[in-house]
Amino acid sequence: MLFAAALTLAAGCCGKVNCIGEFPSDFYAHRGGKAENDENTLQAFRQCISAGINRFETDIRMTEDGKLVVSHDANLKRRTGIDGIVEHMKGRDVLATKTFLGNRIPSVEQVIRLFSRNRTSYVEWELKTSEKELYPDERIPEYCEAVYKAVSARQPEGVHWVFTSFDERPIRYIKEHYPEAKVGYITAKPVCEETIATALSIGASQLDANVKGTTTEAVAAAHEAGLEVCLWPGTKTAHYLQMKELGADRCCTDIPNLLRLELSQQ
Repeated sequence: MLFAAALTLAAGCCGKVNCIGEFPSDFYAHRGGKAENDENTLQAFRQCISAGINRFETDIRMTEDGKLVVSHDANLKRRTGIDGIVEHMKGRDVLATKTFLGNRIPSVEQVIRLFSRNRTSYVEWELKTSEKELYPDERIPEYCEAVYKAVSARQPEGVHWVFTSFDERPIRYIKEHYPEAKVGYITAKPVCEETIATALSIGASQLDANVKGTTTEAVAAAHEAGLEVCLWPGTKTAHYLQMKELGADRCCTDIPNLLRLELSQQ
């Protein structure tokens, strides 16, 4: 695994994983480093934190009975073998489910406590409401209120925690009801006139866009409009270097440990 290779090389420099310096402030661990760890689990987040990595992205879903849990996919089958839709399951059943690597699906409250204790400086809380059959309009207020209250209750002072989504509905709701909240718009499209306009129209201060097709001119235009720019996907060091050359404020990566190591050797 990439994770094993990164740890082996890092340990070789002085016998400690975190000996290669501070984690740069311009990239963050997507799902806790999904190419290196068991994505979106306490194991993944704890490993990163122990290695000095304290910037993350994670995904929030709501079970049938209103429990907030961390899962990218609606269906748990890819990671657990159980063919079950989170939104159609009871919270206790989701939280009792283990991944193929033996880690439980965590509650959002567990992850918030972990991040709060460790004062993680940057977190993207992705609101996974795009499937409208699972999140019809009438469920958006319940979902947003639960997420906002859970996160804001434990957010330390001086950190940058932001609510992001591909779905405009929860971003609009949170910004309308909690104007002080930081919100960001995610798109599979590049930074361009269209995506900048959409982000601004829903009150976002951040645009998370696809690096493919993004230009330095477009990033400059986003900055001029008052938006911070995060680019994705990041599956290798070359992607990070490309994002930085384009002028991104932050870069998403699936390989935080390996990327940190490779940057330290340049």
